[in-house]
Amino acid sequence: MLTLAICTLLAVGLVLFVVAVLRLAWIGLLYAWRAFLHVSCAIVARISRRDIS
Repeated sequence: MLTLAICTLLAVGLVLFVVAVLRLAWIGLLYAWRAFLHVSCAIVARISRRDIS
């Protein structure tokens, strides 16, 4: 009975750990995507400004 409880606690802890890591990775991906969009928009704006002038 004790080993079953320990295994259950370990499984729950592992699931929570995986969820936390995935959430951090998702947030990191979102920030990277936003930074990429920001840089691309800045480059496009600079190029279009140069074309107009």
